[in-house]
Amino acid sequence: MQDLLDITPFSWHGVLLCAACGWLLGLERQLRGKPVGIRTAILVVLGTYMFMRLAISLSDSSLDHSRVLGQIVTGVGFLGAGVMMARDGQVQGVTSAAVVWLMAGLGLIIAFDYGRQALF
Repeated sequence: MQDLLDITPFSWHGVLLCAACGWLLGLERQLRGKPVGIRTAILVVLGTYMFMRLAISLSDSSLDHSRVLGQIVTGVGFLGAGVMMARDGQVQGVTSAAVVWLMAGLGLIIAFDYGRQALF
């Protein structure tokens, strides 16, 4: 039974923290009727956490960690660009795109074991 609950290199604490942070941000967005809601928020925070924890477990080199971190930032920026659109000559969704980037940052903070700071 113990092996079944082992999710190394991830931790249950980290996964639950990602879900809590994503839920809090997503709830605020969803209550305001914005395009990035609870499910998206949890998935973005958890996804970035998982990619970074996996990278940390595969290599002891901080150079490798920074490469993965940089690729996450770039990839999430692309994801955020998909949230933005132009309507009647005005760009909409910039705040939602910025929130997606913030969510990825929270996942990275949790991956580096700064969970308390992520909650603040």
